[in-house]
Amino acid sequence: MNYGIRKLSLFQDLIGGQMKRAICAIAVALAVVTLGSVAGLAQGTTSAIDGTVTDSSGAVVVGASVKVVNTATGVAYNTTTDSLGSYHVTQLPPGSYTMEVARTGFATQNLQAFRLFVDQHLQQNISLAVGQAVQTVSVSAAALLLDTEASNQAQLIQNQQINDMPLNGRDILQLAQLSAGVTPVISGMSSPASSWTGTQVVSVMIGGLREDDTSYLYDGIETRNAWYGADGLLPSPDNVQEFKVEQSGSSAAFGDGGAFITMVTRSGTNQIHGALFEFLRNNDMNARNYFSTTIPPYHQNQFGASFGGPVKKNKMFYFGNYEGYRQLSSADTYSNVPTAAQLAGNFSADTAQLVNPKNLVNPVTGGYQPFPGNQIAQQYWDPIGQKILALFPAPNGSFINGTQNYHYLANTVLNWDQENGRWDYTISSKDSVFARFLHQGLTETISDITKWRTKLYPSNPMNLAIGWTRVFSPSLVNNFRYGWSHTAVGVQRIDGYLSSDGNPLGLINEQDQPGSYGYPSFSITNYANPGSTQGTDIVREGMNMFTESLMWQKGRHQLTGGLDLRYQPIYMYEDWKGTAITFNGTETGDPIADLLVGVPSASGTAIGNPQLNFRMWYQAYYVQDNFKVNNHLTLNIGGRWEHQQQPVDTANHVGSYDFVHNTDVLYPATSALGLGRNMVIAQFYNWSPRFGFNYNPFTNGNWDIKGG
Repeated sequence: MNYGIRKLSLFQDLIGGQMKRAICAIAVALAVVTLGSVAGLAQGTTSAIDGTVTDSSGAVVVGASVKVVNTATGVAYNTTTDSLGSYHVTQLPPGSYTMEVARTGFATQNLQAFRLFVDQHLQQNISLAVGQAVQTVSVSAAALLLDTEASNQAQLIQNQQINDMPLNGRDILQLAQLSAGVTPVISGMSSPASSWTGTQVVSVMIGGLREDDTSYLYDGIETRNAWYGADGLLPSPDNVQEFKVEQSGSSAAFGDGGAFITMVTRSGTNQIHGALFEFLRNNDMNARNYFSTTIPPYHQNQFGASFGGPVKKNKMFYFGNYEGYRQLSSADTYSNVPTAAQLAGNFSADTAQLVNPKNLVNPVTGGYQPFPGNQIAQQYWDPIGQKILALFPAPNGSFINGTQNYHYLANTVLNWDQENGRWDYTISSKDSVFARFLHQGLTETISDITKWRTKLYPSNPMNLAIGWTRVFSPSLVNNFRYGWSHTAVGVQRIDGYLSSDGNPLGLINEQDQPGSYGYPSFSITNYANPGSTQGTDIVREGMNMFTESLMWQKGRHQLTGGLDLRYQPIYMYEDWKGTAITFNGTETGDPIADLLVGVPSASGTAIGNPQLNFRMWYQAYYVQDNFKVNNHLTLNIGGRWEHQQQPVDTANHVGSYDFVHNTDVLYPATSALGLGRNMVIAQFYNWSPRFGFNYNPFTNGNWDIKGG
């Protein structure tokens, strides 16, 4: 108990400037949380209702029983009013509820069904009349719309909006744009998330922050990819109960991000519900592009099913859904390929004189022997150049005012399947647990002018969440969450890893890595690239996340202390370049002639081991006090300390540069520079104080002023 009193005085220390005492207080508070192995309010995934019970004269009613019942599941949450006449019911899953308030000698009051949303704190004061009658009242609309206790700035996306609003491709992140300051990633933006995943629907930018500053919490578990900042898994709209976009004023329970999108997945109820759907789009009603003779094919099928219900009414529930997606989209593409005359060595159409770069006429002036009539005899043809030219398709017309001679369809095939299952069990009035698993298998294939230009974007995200809530007493609630996630994304060459395609041109001293097997990439001025695309970049991330917190209601103070621990292994295959060869016409006077005689202007390849195995730890500890000064003013005061360890490579493929001795230094020699395995000098000063207020100036509850 003394520790709890010490936590109450923590904020007096902070305000008074006695930082030494404040730090000691934080340490004591965190020790209580850690040693007690307790947990509380999960990061914004549940709701709460509180208020004061009075009689008709305004005097507080002590010992009144309060019963809140979820109308969908029948699960009841019970408490009693304390010495101040206050009641507090927390850890309520978003949903519809009724409430009954009773006390001997007073008329029982029943509240009609009202809805609580994710991370909502509803204040509902009750006035009991003397007598034995039963009164039924309703919660005011203003009380449901306004959160009169929290100081955060957030936008709620309700279940009805998710179900009713049209979504292109059923991309639920589009609804986040209903919140002010949320910007989607669009074509042309520099987006690491888009470049790694091949799509622009996996992240948003909030309040001017970078896309990797947005934290995506599903049932309190982080799904953001640590390497490039995208949402690691986009759930089906049928799987989401509701979500909140939080931009500022977050409590100390939130960290490792500047903005937060908190989603709560759907669970089963006492009623069996199911749904089937399919959406179809195609090119039947599409218009023809002005420069095209045909309409490119487009086919999109999106289908799925969901099903949920009770295993045991009022106790155990299940919910599951499946969604599939099949899309073929095509785009008219135009380019230049060598003509039959050029392939035969006939460049008479060139107005400039071509020269033989292998026949130096004047060593002093650097003059080269010209090709008579711009005809290149077969004796000068290079065998490797012949192999490269054989990759080109033949011209198939004249397009775009005669500037291009080849037309083809660039096809994008995007297929994915997503499965989800959730199980909820109310063991008793004191214990409830849940488990939820999400999986999505996705492959995107983008074709180009030749099959060797095809790019693959494989993805296989998974996310597991397990939660346990323990109610020690109405004023002491423990919450534990464990989460595991896996993402595997990136871009891969179609012929990567195929040993049979290793060095198909027979280049001397080529050192391609397995992920870059296949033809090199060719840059030929004003002509298409018939070779492979860029190299292979793959990142596979895992995460084990543990959150614990303890919520203690003491009079007008609601104290929460907690921790957030994450272990993240990351595997990377970064051979982003592969072999690349350039022909720009600087040698003969024509880029195709350069290729024909086998004289490139530049070439390069990536060497070394492209594989990295990183390990990272993240840890955070926090305390938060929501102090209800009176019925009009609530103060939200807290503090958070966190540390993100820089990645450590398991094979120590790291180093630095010694400017004093002008040389590269590899680990462990870098210890002389004060550098550890992660090549940085760790800093442990990441303190994050939180202060906010919520002021409700009038008793009718129609006004609310907040800040922080």
